[in-house]
Amino acid sequence: MLFKKQAVHDAWAAAKRTLDFKVVVKGKSYTATDISTLSYDSGAMNGEALTLGSTYTNTIKITFSHLIEDLALLDEITPQIGIQLPDGTWDFTSLGLFIIDAEVQQDRNNNTTTVSASDRMCMMGGTYESKLSYPAAINDIAVEIADMSGMKVNVDDFARLPTEKILSLGKVTYRDAIGYVAQFAGGFATFDRDGLLDIRVL
Repeated sequence: MLFKKQAVHDAWAAAKRTLDFKVVVKGKSYTATDISTLSYDSGAMNGEALTLGSTYTNTIKITFSHLIEDLALLDEITPQIGIQLPDGTWDFTSLGLFIIDAEVQQDRNNNTTTVSASDRMCMMGGTYESKLSYPAAINDIAVEIADMSGMKVNVDDFARLPTEKILSLGKVTYRDAIGYVAQFAGGFATFDRDGLLDIRVL
């Protein structure tokens, strides 16, 4: 859950707001003056219906207003949206951690660089072959999926997962496996604003 002080909530609820953006790539911070467009697609469910076990991939697409030469596939991007508070200070909120998953497009005629990136769900395509003894506890399966896929987890939410035992999920991708676990838990799998694997219940 995202916790912010009351002044931030009031600023977002105000009739007039002043916003700003920051994008951090490879340790370098780019501001709104460096960005022509930024589109952000985030969700919890696929389609129009509530679906247990969803593993939605959040994505961003950014066009920078100048050429950036050293961007490459698998570079990490952290976009942040900021709002100006009544006292003139700024509060920035991360939109998540994203991985460049398509070729970086450089338009040398118009002097722009465009990148597309997805959250770490795009890194969960490998095959999950469990080493647990089955039936196994749902929470143990979730931890094993995260460990084997190399994903850090939201510890607080993972601690609340059910301990009921289920049969083997078979030979599936890590993404499908975490989706099945989320289904048994009555929720969905996602990556939070800190880039941590999370299972949220409805």
